[in-house]
Amino acid sequence: YKHGISNDEMAKRKSEYEASQGGGTIQNEPAPIAVDDNSKSLSNIQMLYGVGGVLQAGSSILGSMAKASAIRSSGKFEEAGFIVNAKRLEMAAKDAKTRGNKEVHRHMQRVRKLMGSQRAALAASGVDIDSGSALDIQLETLELGQEDAATMRTNTMIEAHGFKRQAIENKFMAKTKRIVRKSREKATLLSGRLKATQSLVGAGIKMNKAGSA
Repeated sequence: YKHGISNDEMAKRKSEYEASQGGGTIQNEPAPIAVDDNSKSLSNIQMLYGVGGVLQAGSSILGSMAKASAIRSSGKFEEAGFIVNAKRLEMAAKDAKTRGNKEVHRHMQRVRKLMGSQRAALAASGVDIDSGSALDIQLETLELGQEDAATMRTNTMIEAHGFKRQAIENKFMAKTKRIVRKSREKATLLSGRLKATQSLVGAGIKMNKAGSA
């Protein structure tokens, strides 16, 4: 006993003191915080959904742009074809008029030449060429010649009108092709944007579902 405290009691108090001070005893280190493997897996899945949605959206946009470009090229080629045809037909109409006018002019020259020959023959026979049957022959020749010239002018107008009508039709087709082309371009690009939006929205929904699972 020391001061009324037994040796066992002293040893017990010493042991308690050393334990409170660290007393050379090895204390257990705090365990590291464990990372939840499920959280990692969930994060990876959400990232994959997000990346997939972006890739699909980009693919839709690029695909629609490529299709719109093809539609534009093909449509412009068709438009150009109709425009070229229209110009060619307009030139054909002008050419028909020019040819028709020249042909009428040559025809009337032949008629006048024929009338000159008639007058010479009648005069050589001693007939008064400015009266009676001799004059009637000349007038009939002139009338027939003018009728033929009128027919030629009509045929020329019909031919030229046909070319003009075809030119107008080709211009109309070119305009129609242009309208249809632009409409298809816009529709294709809009479809691409809608698909891209759907891909992004779909990816967002999958990410939310994965997060709440």
